[in-house]
Amino acid sequence: MKIIVIGASGRVGQELVNDLEKQGDEVVAASRHPQDNAGAKLQLDLHAEANEIAPQLDGFDAVYFTAGSRGKDNLGTDLDGAIKTMQAAEMAGVKRYIMLSAAFALDRSKWNNPGIAAIKDYYIAKHYADLYLVHESGLDYTILQPGTLQELPATGTTSFTPEAGSNTIPDVAAVLAELAHADNTIGKVITMHAGQTPIAEAVKAI
Repeated sequence: MKIIVIGASGRVGQELVNDLEKQGDEVVAASRHPQDNAGAKLQLDLHAEANEIAPQLDGFDAVYFTAGSRGKDNLGTDLDGAIKTMQAAEMAGVKRYIMLSAAFALDRSKWNNPGIAAIKDYYIAKHYADLYLVHESGLDYTILQPGTLQELPATGTTSFTPEAGSNTIPDVAAVLAELAHADNTIGKVITMHAGQTPIAEAVKAI
């Protein structure tokens, strides 16, 4: 598959690009500041309009959105930027769209939990971006909602039960890479946290 990773200079994005290339996909790494990361080959500005982004997505089989402002630009990047890439994907005729979100972004009943309440503005942005993808786009989407990201070595295992938890960054990237070729995950919102099931097996069972 020919795949573009938006947000390729981020912690998950860098790992994802490597994983996709290892499994034989043709990958273009996109970032607002490609000079910040030797692997980012395409400059893509999430503050541009959807019709300006669309030509950059032309010819791809799938779009990944892993970009994030880490609290610096929740509205412009995490919400509006994400939605514009969805609109651009549809303009460009790209059907497959895989979103990196956050655990319980669509479940407001969990937002008073201390770990979420502290970053509520981010959750609001992810909530409405996810809602748009599910209800307003015509894309073949998958939304991955991992728990707290940890900078720890990969475990190669996971769990997709709807519980609070944490994930290593390499494990999140590995799950995302598996989703590209897992048509059984189309139209699914997947909550991810640490577990004992090998990642490929867990994705296949969704």
